[in-house]
Parts: sequence; C-alpha cells; structure tokens
Amino acid sequence: MGRDRGGVGLCRQQPARWNLRLQFEQQLAGIWRSLLGLERVGRDDRFFELGGDSLTAMRTVTRIEALTGVRLTLRQLVSGSLGTLAEHVVESCRPRAAWDS
Repeated sequence: MGRDRGGVGLCRQQPARWNLRLQFEQQLAGIWRSLLGLERVGRDDRFFELGGDSLTAMRTVTRIEALTGVRLTLRQLVSGSLGTLAEHVVESCRPRAAWDS
C-alpha cells in the first residue's frame, strides 16, 4: 500500500495539486526511460507493455520511493498507466501538500 515515508522531494513541496502531478509524471517518465532504455514515455503508457520486467519494476519502485517518500507495491506500479501511478503518488502525498493553492 502506498504510504508517505517522509522522503524528500515532491511530497515535501507545496505546489498546486495539478502541478505536482505534472511534475511527478515528468520525473516518473524519466525514471522509466532510464531504466527501460527508451527515448519516449507517455502518460498513457504501461510499465510491462514498454518492456519492463520484475527486476526493473523493483528498481523503479525503489527510485520512486527515494524521490517521493511514497512506498508503492509492484502491483501498483504495473496495474495502471504512468498517469494513474502519478495520481496515486500525488494522493499519497495529500497530507503534506496544499491542495487548495
């Protein structure tokens, strides 16, 4: 289950909710590009459909936690698109962010 573990990074920032999601989508796409060796990754892409495997999924989850402090399960990583995952992380950051700004 995704939980904020007090990490530095995006969960500690205070931007508007949509801005936080956009920032995270961009950073998540960068993580996927780097680990999967791809030039382009979009909001509707899915991890395994892009060629991800279980070992790379574990590395990805570790990088996301380091970036945000949010702990994800492998199921959360692979069950939706990049955009869905970004929204989940933003929702997990909710207690730390000022959503009404």
